Amino acid sequence: MIKLQDIVMRFGTTPVTIALNKITLNVDQNDWVTVLGASGSGKTTLLNIIGGILSPSSGIIQIDAVNLNDMEKADIQEYRRNKIGFIYQDFKLFNQYTVLENVMIPQLPYVKRKIIEDNGKSLLENVGLSHRINHFPTELSGGEKQRVAIARALLNNPDILLCDEPTGNLDSKNTEKIMQIIQKLHKTGITVIFVTHDNSLVENGNRILTMQDGMIKEYVGV
Repeated sequence: MIKLQDIVMRFGTTPVTIALNKITLNVDQNDWVTVLGASGSGKTTLLNIIGGILSPSSGIIQIDAVNLNDMEKADIQEYRRNKIGFIYQDFKLFNQYTVLENVMIPQLPYVKRKIIEDNGKSLLENVGLSHRINHFPTELSGGEKQRVAIARALLNNPDILLCDEPTGNLDSKNTEKIMQIIQKLHKTGITVIFVTHDNSLVENGNRILTMQDGMIKEYVGV
């Protein structure tokens, strides 16, 4: 499903920072790949390249045998909109919009509002937040904010869920809740790539990668 071949990502000019250094990785449909590594090891950059947010300096990235390197900007945007769900550590919610509006925003220009609204309500119910749809993010706990972010990531019914430290700002109780939700999603067939620095979470999924200095240093199949 996902194929990375000799991916290099450079930032800057003098000096040049190499964030990814010849990454080669294959991910099958419905894999759960847990990516471990310290801050600065290249984990988030790897997610951003798979998600079409960044284009690699060199190397090949294919999703379902389609080469992202050859896509126009509009096609990349459509790829992100249709295939990718992204969950961030810092939630990335808009405080001026309600919970339901935050879930709806990514699809609003592309799908009829009534359809998105109905889907958003259903997803919020699935993550236990139907009673919060008209609240604002400032009125929510950290765990509730992350559940809103999960509902938003699922609005497009993605094939791939990219999780960037989704429990990093949560206590143990809320971490457990979020992990249960992602586990349930994975069982529906979604491919999960889960970035974390928390070794206690490696029991989830079927593959473990350890990254260091922009390279995959270790691979374990669970």
